Amino acid sequence: MRELASFYPEAKIILTIRNAVKWFESTKDTIHSLEFARFIKNSLWGEMMQKTVYDTMNNRMQDKEYTVAFFENRTQEIINTIAPERLLVYQVKQGWGPLCEFLDIPVPDMDSPRVNSRDETRELLAGMFAANEENPTDEAMSAAAGRLHAENPEIM
Repeated sequence: MRELASFYPEAKIILTIRNAVKWFESTKDTIHSLEFARFIKNSLWGEMMQKTVYDTMNNRMQDKEYTVAFFENRTQEIINTIAPERLLVYQVKQGWGPLCEFLDIPVPDMDSPRVNSRDETRELLAGMFAANEENPTDEAMSAAAGRLHAENPEIM
C-alpha cells in the first residue's frame, strides 16, 4: 500500500471496511476455502493468490483468530499510513453519498448495488468448479463470471 500511495501521490484511496468476524466467516466458505485453494492450485490464478494473499497471511486463512487480527491490523495500518485527506474509510452500506463526495462526482440516480454476497460468491465458485473440475481455465472463470454478471447487470 505504501509503495502504491507514494508512486501515485495525488491518488485518492478508498478503504472499504466491514465487520472482520463476518468477513472471515464469508471468506472461509468462499475465496479462502480449502476447496477453492485446491481448485486454483497450479494455475495462474492460484499463483497470484499464493503470492498476494496466502503468503501474506502465512497460509492461515482458516484460522479465525489470526485472520480476524490480520484484517483489523491491516485496516489500522492503512488508516495510520495514508494522509486523511487522501483516504476515505468507507462501508458499502453507506451508499453513494460519502463515496461520491470524496471523489467529487455526482451521486448516480440509482440505488447503490449490493453484490458479492457470500451466496453470490458461492454461486460464482460453483460455476467455475462445474465448468472445469480439474483446473480453472480462463474460459471457466469468464463463463461463471458472465453468468453472475448477466443476472446482476448493475455490477458491470
